Amino acid sequence: MSTFSVFPLREYYCKSGYYLKIDGDGEVGGANQSGDKNAVFEVNTVTCGVVTLKAIKSGMYLAVDEKGKTHGQAQLDESCEFIEKFDPSGRYTVFQPRRFAAQGWHVALGRHGQARPAHKIEEDQKCAHFIPRAVGGVSSGGGPGAGGGFDLDLLEELGFTSGTGLGS
Repeated sequence: MSTFSVFPLREYYCKSGYYLKIDGDGEVGGANQSGDKNAVFEVNTVTCGVVTLKAIKSGMYLAVDEKGKTHGQAQLDESCEFIEKFDPSGRYTVFQPRRFAAQGWHVALGRHGQARPAHKIEEDQKCAHFIPRAVGGVSSGGGPGAGGGFDLDLLEELGFTSGTGLGS
């Protein structure tokens, strides 16, 4: 699978009040605030409108299995590909697992920050609405955490340097 990155580092603020994150054990959930080390993602484009999200700290890719469970996994495969599009209002980003697009599944965080089963979520539900925020820059959607800079110490801790981009 060949991918390239346009805006490599992002956070995703969910309308339910949390930032999407993947812990080191592959658990997907929500971080309470911007700047959580597990909530910084490298975004890579697979093809037009299809992306993969890799948590920088854990090295895990966001994935959805055949039962609708959202989780992190170390290996990049088709379960890690998501159609990134706008919700019906055009204000929020939603992620639809590419494998299950025909079934209408969506990535979502619940009101307590837990990953919701993708097969039970419609694109018009607020738990599926995300605002992308470029790390170190501004998002296109505004909202919490948008604008301003980002903790440069955190970027260095994650292996990012201004001269080389992401560390190895």
